[in-house]
Amino acid sequence: MPSLVSCNMPLPASVASSQEGIGPISLVPKVSNASISLWGRFNPVLLTPAWFALHNLLPRRVAKDAFVEMGHESLMFHADWLRLTAERGQLWFETRQAPFIRVCDLVIRVVREQLCGTDVMVTAFSIIRGARFEIGSPEQRHRIARRMTPLSNLGAWSEALGDTVDTEGTTSLGTTQPASRDRYGETVTATVLIAGAGANHLSIVVDDHYLPEPGKGPSEDMCRELMTRLGKYFDSSVRRSDGIIDAVVSKARGA
Repeated sequence: MPSLVSCNMPLPASVASSQEGIGPISLVPKVSNASISLWGRFNPVLLTPAWFALHNLLPRRVAKDAFVEMGHESLMFHADWLRLTAERGQLWFETRQAPFIRVCDLVIRVVREQLCGTDVMVTAFSIIRGARFEIGSPEQRHRIARRMTPLSNLGAWSEALGDTVDTEGTTSLGTTQPASRDRYGETVTATVLIAGAGANHLSIVVDDHYLPEPGKGPSEDMCRELMTRLGKYFDSSVRRSDGIIDAVVSKARGA
C-alpha cells in the first residue's frame, strides 16, 4: 500500500470537531485518502503519465509535470491529484484531494476504454478509504488503547502488565464483514492501528473488496462487469467507510 502524507481533505463530522479541540483527547487529521486497487494481470511499464495523456485520461500539462519512479517491474507516479502504483499483479489509484469520485471515474475510463479486450485482465477490485490522525501525546495514545480494548479483558495477565503509559496496550484491531447475499464476493475489512514508539498516530483503513460473479473466468465481459459494480457501489462504499472512521474517532476521543 502506498505511503500516506499530509493533505487537506473533507473528513467525517467527529473528525472535524476533534481538530477544533472539542473533547478530552486531541486528534489532529493528517491524512485522508480514497483509493481503488485492481487485481489481475497488467503491464506496469506501459502506464506512464505520457500514456495517460496520449489517451486523454490526464491533461498533457499534468502528465508533463508528473513525478515518476520506475522499478524493475513496477512504476509509480504522482500527477496533480492522482497517485498511481503499477505492478504486474496490481494497480493502485489513489487520491488525497476532494472530490473522491474523480478516482472512480478515471479507473472506469482506463479499464473500459483502454484495458478491456486486451491481454490485460482485471479479476477483482477494492475501494479503500483511509485516514490518519496525530495523537497529542504518549499519554493520550495510552488512553486511546485502553478505550479500544480495556486491559481487564486480558484476565490475570492485566495485573502483570500494569496500567502505565509504558504498557503499549492495543496496537491494532481488525474486523471483517463477509460477503452479503445481494453483493456477491464483497468483504469489508476495517483495520485500526495505534502507533507508538514516538509516532503517536491513529490510522484507520477500510477495505471494501469485490470479486466477480461465480463461474466467470477472466474475460472482457467480466472486466466490464466489475467496472459496472465499481461505478454502482463507489459512493455508498465511501459513505459507509466514513461512518466507520467517524465511529472509531468518537470512541478514541471518548465522545
